[in-house]
Amino acid sequence: MEATHVLETVRNARGSHVVEAFLCSGASGKQKRRLVTKLQRHFGEVALHSSGAFTIEKCFTACNLSLREAIVSEMLAVRSELSKTSRALTY
Repeated sequence: MEATHVLETVRNARGSHVVEAFLCSGASGKQKRRLVTKLQRHFGEVALHSSGAFTIEKCFTACNLSLREAIVSEMLAVRSELSKTSRALTY
């Protein structure tokens, strides 16, 4: 799946549930990291969407240290916008 398709999928409520189920599944860590990598440079944007906010949490849990650092870095870049959302306490 192309990165643009993954991004479109997590912006959709049903699509984000599918991605979350995959990240919580018995799929290999390598497959999960490959999917999470396609969201790089979009973690903050995805977190701002109600359908994508929980997906970021699942991505964080499913990936390695370097990807976790990327997620945190991108989340910090949008922290002021995140603080204005109903999901602010989650982050």
